[in-house]
Amino acid sequence: MEYTAISINNGANPNFMPVSEPCGQEVELYFQGRQLKDLDTFSKSDPKVIVSIKEGANSQAWKKAGETEVMKDNLNPDWKTTVKIFYQFEVNQTIRIEVVDSDGSGSTDLIG
Repeated sequence: MEYTAISINNGANPNFMPVSEPCGQEVELYFQGRQLKDLDTFSKSDPKVIVSIKEGANSQAWKKAGETEVMKDNLNPDWKTTVKIFYQFEVNQTIRIEVVDSDGSGSTDLIG
């Protein structure tokens, strides 16, 4: 099957309809980790995932989109909490996914 690209900028696409809202859909992300680094001294790491989205193409600012629960003493976690993000079609979006060791006092150490 062969496809022909039609530019929407020259008015040649009769099906093009401008929209006021971003075109996309919500995507649900699931996470699991295997053989994570052990950053704790007397026990195993307590990992969680933090997902952030860059606020603009030229921005250095990140907005936290969500995070998973902390998995106590677990180097091979299967997180139950998912993170939902809005995926926009035809738009470059930069997403950062960090796995951190939660120290319980609100501080974290980057695992990867």
